[in-house]
Amino acid sequence: MTIFDFIKNLTIEKVPWDSYTESEKKEFNIYMINRWLSMDPDYNLIEIINELQHLTIGLLEPKEVYKLYYYLLPKQQYWLKFIKGKKESKYNPELIEYCKKYFELGEDDILDHLDILYKDLDLVELREILSKFGLSEKEIKKLVSIKRAKEND
Repeated sequence: MTIFDFIKNLTIEKVPWDSYTESEKKEFNIYMINRWLSMDPDYNLIEIINELQHLTIGLLEPKEVYKLYYYLLPKQQYWLKFIKGKKESKYNPELIEYCKKYFELGEDDILDHLDILYKDLDLVELREILSKFGLSEKEIKKLVSIKRAKEND
């Protein structure tokens, strides 16, 4: 059984928990159910899921969570569109690596730092950091200019 089967069985088919086999019951993932149900902006399920999350994750057993949603959700079809994150970074991967070495931070923190550094239109501080790695002005310009070209798109 997939997450989509469980969602369908909770909202459209209204299949009771006892009709599942033991292996199907083990496949019921509370976190994923919460995540998918909260992605429906039209029915305001996000507010309900958010309120119930402290109960559903950790306190209640999967059987109890299933029954909660079984009785709580109306019998209707929901359009649950998965919201994906951006796949590519707006910064040059080489630039990110240099900054990770310089600041000794992870990629998420570096991306935040780069957002701050790019607010300075001259990028003076960023250029100074890259020059400390022995990069030529031409190499620095190449790493820094990629961001600006993407901003103009």
